[in-house]
Amino acid sequence: MNKQSDTRFFIIAVIAILIVGSGLLVYESQSVQRGILKTTGDQLRDQLVVRHNMIQNSIESSALKVRFLFSTPPVSGLVRAAQNGGIDPLDSTPTERWKSRLKTIYIGFLENNPEIYQIRYIGEADSGKELIRVERRHSKISAAPDALLQSKGDQEYFQMIRKLPPGEVYVSDLNLNKEHGKLEYPYRPTYRVGMPVYDGEFQFFGLIIINVDAKFLLDPLEQNLHEEYVLYLLNTKDNFILHPNARNNFSFEFGDAPSWEGTFQEQASNGINEKLKQANEIETAQAL
Repeated sequence: MNKQSDTRFFIIAVIAILIVGSGLLVYESQSVQRGILKTTGDQLRDQLVVRHNMIQNSIESSALKVRFLFSTPPVSGLVRAAQNGGIDPLDSTPTERWKSRLKTIYIGFLENNPEIYQIRYIGEADSGKELIRVERRHSKISAAPDALLQSKGDQEYFQMIRKLPPGEVYVSDLNLNKEHGKLEYPYRPTYRVGMPVYDGEFQFFGLIIINVDAKFLLDPLEQNLHEEYVLYLLNTKDNFILHPNARNNFSFEFGDAPSWEGTFQEQASNGINEKLKQANEIETAQAL
């Protein structure tokens, strides 16, 4: 999954936002009906464009940040050192010094990017073991000790990123973060952005990946919305990420996953049919 296809995920999600007005109950004539629908459609389109741009900007910003992290000297230095007995042949820097420098960079980066709560450099060796993990927990930023570094080779993002060509960016689905296979609590909406790391022979060495706290994306989507509108955000499986009833947010994570087609579309269809029936009755009465 490259940057283009992952951006498509979010664009689909934005198109799937339905902002429903409540003022379409009066049908005096077909021309009035068309006028109301056009005006409402224009308003909805404006709302969609604003939110589309918000999501697009968030993704592009995260991608640029991953590219910056990828470009720091310790990333390639660790590759060279790993292939030369722990010493970088370019400048004789040992592996541990490169790691120390990279931890310092990651800590400083998290301090200045509050929406990112974890940065990792993961190698292919040892079943995809983390080389470095720096994370924010309870407002404290720290680097994980070596004894707590984990193997991530079985994770979907690892398998997806290792298939990417050099320079491509991966963006994951938006879901609730899990730690050791269990949902983190308090729940933390998350999407991940990463890039593959290749050696000088274009062999896959590992990856850089960040965890982005999606609250920084989702909360603004619901702000400045006209009081007559409600907002739905769907993933590519038509499950609700955002729903007017907050209990349905991320319900697919808990095994109870109402979908757009299974819930709202049926209700919307019934509502439209009822409004059309009312419109026909009004027009019939006027004709008499």
